[in-house]
Amino acid sequence: MGGRFIKSDGLPASEWNIHCDPAAAEIVYGTDVQLHTSMGLDVTFQVVMDSMQVKGRFQHPLLKPVYEMSRIWFKDRPLLRFHDPLAAVAIFDPFVCDYTTGTVSVKRDEGRSDGVTQWHSDHPGSHRIASQVYLISFSNPIFLYSIRISL
Repeated sequence: MGGRFIKSDGLPASEWNIHCDPAAAEIVYGTDVQLHTSMGLDVTFQVVMDSMQVKGRFQHPLLKPVYEMSRIWFKDRPLLRFHDPLAAVAIFDPFVCDYTTGTVSVKRDEGRSDGVTQWHSDHPGSHRIASQVYLISFSNPIFLYSIRISL
């Protein structure tokens, strides 16, 4: 999970993971690999639940600790976003998202724009970004796999 590839109102210019170490991100995206898949904020921001949804979905004994931790989160925020869980689910179910291939570069600048990821769909490359998430596909595995673990 890292980057923001499609201009979206209301999202930060640079995603936190990339912004924290843009030099490392520049090295990672500049490395020649066969395939580099990224889940950007523009997609992960769509995977969201409010406190009532979390309370209703996190009743299995394995998910109760997650629910308890989320209560602290909801004291200051209305929504819980599943940035990293989406990336994890996509490892096992790549069809949870649609993808687009091209090239990613990392903009180096001062301030909050340092670490902006720039998407170049017109440049053939080994980078693949998630361009759409299928929320039903995402929701089912994360909760069903958790329940199956206890059987």
